Parts: sequence; structure tokens; C-alpha cells
Amino acid sequence: MRIAYFDCFSGISGDMTLAALVSAGWPFERLESLPGRLGHEGVRVSTEPARRGPFAATRVVVAVEGRQPHRHLRHVLAAIDSPGIEPAVKERAGAVFTRLAKSARLMKGFGAMVKSIPWCSPVQIEVIPPWSAISASAMNSS
Repeated sequence: MRIAYFDCFSGISGDMTLAALVSAGWPFERLESLPGRLGHEGVRVSTEPARRGPFAATRVVVAVEGRQPHRHLRHVLAAIDSPGIEPAVKERAGAVFTRLAKSARLMKGFGAMVKSIPWCSPVQIEVIPPWSAISASAMNSS
């Protein structure tokens, strides 16, 4: 098993996390196939080289066609439970999303009821691929 430590003292975005995983050796094909395995139509994932000053890196782009539907925790969990996702990944990703939902719910002052929590991201679909991909990469590393 490979272990990666992220020292994100000022945070890290989902696309940055995915780019770091791809650059570290996670097969891009696994990431590229993820939206389809989750049943998300009109979502494409691509990579491109990026340069900021003297630094060169990989950039992951999640392109979403049209307006995505509003999703609640139950929708996210149903997508994770799709047949194209490995059982261990389903379990870990489901636990991560449920914990995030409980935290978000408590921070918003709504108590611990989690089944109807709406996601707050302006592009709703972007919430799913990063976290599921992180779980998938952790479970499929050798």
C-alpha cells in the first residue's frame, strides 16, 4: 500500500488534488472513466500541462456540459453505490461524504440530520469526482 501525506496549510482544491495524484502515478484512465462509472452524463475529465513562473505541473480539468441538477447527500450516496465502483471504494467514499455532510449540517446549525443536506458548490458535479477519486486511488494503489 502506498501512503501520501498532504501538507495543505492553506488548503487544496479538488482539481489540484487530482492533478497531484495523477502526477504521482495514479493512472489517468481511472480518473477519466470515473464520471461515467458514477453515471454522470456530460462530464469530461482531461489533463493539460500548467506553468506558474518557474514551476511546471499537471492541471486536471473537469468540464461539465449544461446545468447540473441540485444534489443532496442521498443522490451522492446513490451515485457512489453504482455498479462501476469497487465495494471498498463505495464504503470509504460513502463514509467520507456522510461525515462531510454531518459536519456541514452542524456548521449550518441544522443538527445532525444528514439525508437531505444540499451541497453548496456552484458546480454541483465537482463535489463528487475529487472525493471519490481520492478514495479510489487510495484503494487501488499497490
